[in-house]
This record gives sequence, C-alpha cells and structure tokens, in this order.
Amino acid sequence: MLPNQSKKQSPSKTEKRPRREFLRETLTAATCAKWTSTGLGVTLGVHTTTNASSASNGQTINVGLVGCGGRGVGVINNILDRNPDARVVALADIFQPRIDNAVRTISRKHQGKFSVPKARQFVGLTAYEELMNEDVDVVVLATPPGFRPQHFELAIQTGRHVFMENPLAVDATGIRRVVAANKLALRKKLAVGCGFQYRHSKNTQDMCTRLQGGAIGKIRSIRVESQRSGVWVRPRQPNQSELEYQLTNWYYFVWLSGDYLVEQGCQNLDLCNWVIGNSPVQVTGSGGRKERQGPDHGEIYDHFDLEYSYRDGTTVKLKSSHWPSNKDKLRNEITVEGARGSAEFISGNINDSKGNAIWRSSKSDSVNMYQEEQAVLFQAIQRGQRYNEVGQAVAATMTGIMGRMAAYEGREIKWDDAFASRETYLPQEIKSFADSPPSLPDKFGDYQVPARGKLT
Repeated sequence: MLPNQSKKQSPSKTEKRPRREFLRETLTAATCAKWTSTGLGVTLGVHTTTNASSASNGQTINVGLVGCGGRGVGVINNILDRNPDARVVALADIFQPRIDNAVRTISRKHQGKFSVPKARQFVGLTAYEELMNEDVDVVVLATPPGFRPQHFELAIQTGRHVFMENPLAVDATGIRRVVAANKLALRKKLAVGCGFQYRHSKNTQDMCTRLQGGAIGKIRSIRVESQRSGVWVRPRQPNQSELEYQLTNWYYFVWLSGDYLVEQGCQNLDLCNWVIGNSPVQVTGSGGRKERQGPDHGEIYDHFDLEYSYRDGTTVKLKSSHWPSNKDKLRNEITVEGARGSAEFISGNINDSKGNAIWRSSKSDSVNMYQEEQAVLFQAIQRGQRYNEVGQAVAATMTGIMGRMAAYEGREIKWDDAFASRETYLPQEIKSFADSPPSLPDKFGDYQVPARGKLT
C-alpha cells in the first residue's frame, strides 16, 4: 500500500499480499531482441510476440485510466477483452462528462466486469495525482501527449507498470524527461508498453521480416503518403476559459498535440524506422496551412513535405495533408523501394522489379493488434518477463518532432541537435482553468501560426 493511501478506498485491502509487491518481485529479467537508435542512449526493445495467451493465473491486476476520451476507453476495452485477471479500479480526467461517458461505454461492453465507484473517479487538472494514490498496478496514460512526460514520471516514481499512448511527448525537453523516467523504470523492473499497435500486427511483422531479410534487395528509399481529412472542431462555449477551450480542442495546439505530424504521423514514421533498423540522422522540409485556417484550427499546420536521411543512405520522403478536400481521395500508404523490387507496407504487397507478386499479406490479420499489444504487456507482467517499448517509441516520436522543427524553422535539422534542443512547449504546471496556456489569441481571436523560418 502506498503512503497516504486510504484503506477504505483500497479494493485489495483484504488480500494477504499486495498485488503490486507480487508483480514487482516477479518481474525478472528475460531475453528480448535489442535494437539501438543513434543518439538515444537507450536500448530499444523490439517485441514480435503474437497470439499471446489469455489464460488466467488468478492474480488480479488493478488498472487505472488517466484520460477518458475515445482512445482511453478503447484501451480499457482492449485490456478487458484479452485479460481476464484485469479489473479497472480508478478513472481520472480533466472533465467529468468524459468520465461519465467512459463508465457508460465500458459498462455496456463489459457488463459485470467493470465497476468504478464515484469515490475512485477523479476530476480536474490534478486528477492523475489522486489516481496514483489508489491501489493501482497498471496505469494507462491516454491524455493529450503534452502531459505524457509528467504523468509517466509520476507513474514510474510510484512504482506502477504503464501503458501509454503515442506520441510520448511534444518536444525534445519532454522526450528527455521520458528517457530519464524510463531508466528508473528499467531499474525498478517495471513493464512499459507504448501505443504503436502495428508492432503487434502479424501482417506487419511478416512484412518487416521479409523486407529486412532481403525480399526486395537493399532498401534504397521509402515514400510515406498520408492524405486525410482531419478531425473534429469543437466550438467555443459561453463562459469557457481560454485554457478550457484549448484543452477541449487540444489537437490544434502544439503544446498539447505536437502538431498533427507528431500526434498522428509518428505511427508511419515508426514503421520506417523499424524497417530501416535505425532513426534518421537529419531532415529537411516544409509545411503550412492551406485549407484549415482561422482560429477554429488553432496554430498547427495542415500539411507537411519532408525528407529524412538515414546513416546507411536510405531516404524517407513524407508527404502528408489533413485537408477537408481529401475526403474523397483518402490515402495512407508506405511504399518501400529496393534494389530488386518494391513493397506497400500498409496494403501488405511485395513485388519484384517487374511488378510480379512475391508476397501478399493475409486479407484479415490473425490477431487484433490493439488487443494484442495489451495481451502481450499483461502476459509479460504475469509471467515476470522484462518488457519495455519506450526506446522505439521515443525514436518514432523524436522523428516526428525533428520533422516539425525542420518545417517550422525552414532549415535542416540533425537528430543530435534536435534531441539536445532546449525548446519546450509545456507551460509551468497548471492547476486550474483560470491559468493561462502558453499560446494566446490576439485581439482578433487568431493564434500565431509558425511562419517558415520565423519561429517565435
């Protein structure tokens, strides 16, 4: 039991041995594949386990959710789908309606398996701290990524296993906090999973194995094409403070989302790093706003055009847009060009240089990758296996961050310089909706958008 933990609220008070003590003691070192990224100073664990067992060992694992939006609810449903020993015991969010919706949604899907009383539903900007005082073994972090470093730090400091959604931060300052906290997690033998679900897809694992095995010869270049129509816009409400408005529309503010390239593009960039086997050494590029303009879209860009260079000479060209006009021509593909052929990573096609099929992925993946990433994490905890995905997730997040820096600043950005950057978007710790966010509108209600080469 943690210091200051209320016995009255602890769901495990009658157990002879605290679960967290059991889980921590049994999480011993196990062999896993290793992959090292230039400049990180951490080892990136690559996990290719599929079809993780859902068998119960009778040891209940208490789960707490920080961030009760759609992604957080989805993670909890995935956990309960595959892990019979998991039970959700605490919820935390800035807004009460999101907690209420989470309770309704999860209860409908998992009747009889989910019950969180009001006493363990925590609301507000410091709700995550209150949740950490509960008897929670695994913490799910699914808030806007700007808060990820401080939430991860506290979870590790208080001895919790963690699953956190991508990306892991919005700037290099936050990334360094994550790396430092993860070193503590490794010393404490705490398991950490990260939300890069493609790593747990049988089809993408098979694709990566074949490409790395030389199916199309030496990989020369990769082309990332992402044409999407964007996401929601939530109108400003009467009597809403500026901070509350930005938290409600977090996607459109760099301090909360990292810009959409970081928030959504890091998944594709992770696949590129995975296939190449390293992170890029430099990037150049541009970006801006074409269709999503005006105060309703905050301060972020709606398109990027980037070129990454890797140490072995491989290049990755990324062309991405989030325009309403894309709605009839949506596309998300990663095309890998090799000396003897090419591959479409997302579609799952490998062809020789004449266009003849070498391999096709299964029409339907044999496992649900969202469920699998939870099953593998919880299985590792229960079996006492060392498990940590932070290194590869840090590399993917930093790849997105350095791309944003190149577009905003209008110059070549090197990996080492980006990783060492003192740039930070996170404001001083905020405690109430009356506090000011780091970005404020002008007298006309417009936000300052980064102009190429004129970053403020």
